[in-house]
Amino acid sequence: MNTYLTLIIVFVVIFILATLALIYFIYDGKKIKEVPNELLVKLGKKYTKEEYENIMFDRYKEILLSIQNENYNLLRDVVSDEKYNSILVEIKKNTDSNQVEMIDNIRKNFSKLISFKLHNDLEVTKLWVSYTDNEYTLANREVEDEEGNKTIEKVIIKGDKNKEIYHEYILTFVKGRTTNEDILCPNCGYHTLLLKDAKCIRCDSIISPKKMHWVYVDRK
Repeated sequence: MNTYLTLIIVFVVIFILATLALIYFIYDGKKIKEVPNELLVKLGKKYTKEEYENIMFDRYKEILLSIQNENYNLLRDVVSDEKYNSILVEIKKNTDSNQVEMIDNIRKNFSKLISFKLHNDLEVTKLWVSYTDNEYTLANREVEDEEGNKTIEKVIIKGDKNKEIYHEYILTFVKGRTTNEDILCPNCGYHTLLLKDAKCIRCDSIISPKKMHWVYVDRK
């Protein structure tokens, strides 16, 4: 009996140690994979990873809000064709059911550039992000007041607009391969080192085709 008890204890201890080791290596692996600024310099980039991290998270936040507001012009420019089509399907599904998916108060915990690779004629990056927000679903419902008058109002049918939800993802962005993001707007002369979309942020003129700025393609 003592032998069996000893074996069980040993097994439990080994299991706990193995679990802790796995957690450590997963966490440590994410830390180790963070891209250093030296790599970006070597690849000819004039921006830092911190600048890239902040700009791309802001772009992702803008995409989330554009889906909610059905801003098709922006979405068509900054997401891949496959992602754009899947977004259209989701928007149509909500529209057909008279529902609106709401996202408020997006608050970043961190964003870290963990991969920057050249693949054929593309540059592919992965951004590890963590943030919280408030999510809820609105739908049309018939509401009757004390006098019996009926009106149609949007009410929350799912979620809680005051409850924070935690998110952690690996986001993938791609763009056409280039060694120089030192760009001047041909219309107003605005200068940027990091082109996130095809339009000048000062005068809204077209600067580059979609393939030459960062495009959101995946989230895992």
